[in-house]
Amino acid sequence: MEAFLIRRAVPEDVDALIDINIRVWRVTYRGSIADEVLDAMTADSLRDKWVTTVANTRSQDRFCFVATSAGSVVGYAVCGKNRDDRSAFQWLMYAIYILPEYQR
Repeated sequence: MEAFLIRRAVPEDVDALIDINIRVWRVTYRGSIADEVLDAMTADSLRDKWVTTVANTRSQDRFCFVATSAGSVVGYAVCGKNRDDRSAFQWLMYAIYILPEYQR
């Protein structure tokens, strides 16, 4: 069984987060989301989002964690405080993705 190290994302992880975002979305959502949308995903189109996400996880309201294997980032999870006051849940998992070759 493969061992993973889970740690908080740092700015140096942005390129890996972008790569995972694009690769996993293209595999997972092909056929559910228009090909044009998936094919238009580029590092440039996602960079600002990920720079902001990682920077904002320095607060106590939002966190981005990465899963690493053999020193490489292979997945991520983003979670934070629930913004819906009507919900009984205080925290939510916003996203969790792992590269297809690490999925089981």
